[in-house]
Amino acid sequence: MVLTSPEPINDGGRKYNWIYLVSAGILLIFFIFLGTNLAGVFLGTLIGLCVGWLVKNKILDITSLQLRFVEFEVKNKIPYPALIAELIPKLTPLGMTIEKSDDQNGHPVISYQKMIYDISYSDGKNTFTIWWRKNIARALITVDSIKMYRKIVVAMGIIGYYVQQSCNSEIVSSNDSLDEDEDAAGVKEEILKEKRICSSCGAVLKPDARFCPKCGTKINQISGGEESREKPEFPGESSQTERQGAAPSWVQKNAKEGIFSKIWNHPLFTKIAVKFGHILDILLGVVSAFLALAMFSGEGFFSTVLGIMFLVCGIAIVFSGIRTFLSRKREPEIEEELNKKKRNLCIGAAVIIIGLLVVNSTGGGVYSDVKSIAFDDIGPETIGELIDENVKGAEWSQEKIDSNSRLVFVEGYCPSYSEDIRITFFYEDLDDGYCEVSLQSIEFPESGEYYDDAFSAGIIWASLYE
Repeated sequence: MVLTSPEPINDGGRKYNWIYLVSAGILLIFFIFLGTNLAGVFLGTLIGLCVGWLVKNKILDITSLQLRFVEFEVKNKIPYPALIAELIPKLTPLGMTIEKSDDQNGHPVISYQKMIYDISYSDGKNTFTIWWRKNIARALITVDSIKMYRKIVVAMGIIGYYVQQSCNSEIVSSNDSLDEDEDAAGVKEEILKEKRICSSCGAVLKPDARFCPKCGTKINQISGGEESREKPEFPGESSQTERQGAAPSWVQKNAKEGIFSKIWNHPLFTKIAVKFGHILDILLGVVSAFLALAMFSGEGFFSTVLGIMFLVCGIAIVFSGIRTFLSRKREPEIEEELNKKKRNLCIGAAVIIIGLLVVNSTGGGVYSDVKSIAFDDIGPETIGELIDENVKGAEWSQEKIDSNSRLVFVEGYCPSYSEDIRITFFYEDLDDGYCEVSLQSIEFPESGEYYDDAFSAGIIWASLYE
């Protein structure tokens, strides 16, 4: 395998997502044939999705083992110490740690996101393999093989690409005669003496360069040609160089980009998107808990089982979201995940704005409740129907009295009286799924007529039926 970019080596198992649809469809049809109610059908679909998850989980568990034997091609098999020295400036900024193995050959051992990756050359051919393994904590308990598989393909893409670049570069090929027992730090110093290399991204620098042309990192010259960099590890943090007056790296990187790109790549926007993702997890758990309460209010075995499942999932999601939101331990995230969270932030903001507009136009459900009421002792039409027929350009508003009570106002032009009219209703939520609505008053602002007693207001209201 030859990699042209540090992208994941495959789609992360997304090609197996059809398993969810098939398993959910089969269980849905099965529960429908059983003649269950809506809760039973929903439970069958949920069980089908769970079965699909288990099947996909097992498939990727087996597929992940096959990744250990994938061979990556290289032009030169450089000594392990030289390879380690090449990988340190390239992988360390990505949150990876590189060490030398304890065995005799001293191959590179890379740790990333609670996984360990051993890089070993193949015997008799110019290839290498990346043997992944779990750390102690993950080796004891591993439930989600899907998530682990995605981490593996992401890490193998990054590691495989930079190992191939290191073994194929002219800088390293001239150092094949180095003693394999030489210390990695010494090898790194010898390599960097030949050319100025950015220790942040590994790009070759011009002799007089003050900033890296690839990543924008400020370069400080150190003896021996080695470059040091001061760059924040996490979004929103400022390095010492930036605090001393140098432009932040993200500013240098996006200096020639448009306003949208500057906002999209701004560290503050990234931090907000990450936090919003955690809050979204918490809200998802809260919604699941409310669904559980709704299921418990129903009758039947399926409703109870479904309620228990929703409740357990909701509590687990809320607990995980809160723990992640409050956690001070931060791990660098790949660009794909960050972009996904940024998109979720934009979508979430749009949904919130639209939701607020809908709530404002519907009165949070109060207006629809009032419109559906009919005063049977006066006429068969509902309040909404009568307003639509007799009030042109009707505008609805409300005034809160207490947690359960509102004054609902309707204002507009009434052709029957040839002037504007203002109708006031009293609305009360009875907390049992019902509400009570009564006519409070009718006012004609232009003529100054005001009817606030039930009899007079009732006469005006009844006249609208004619």
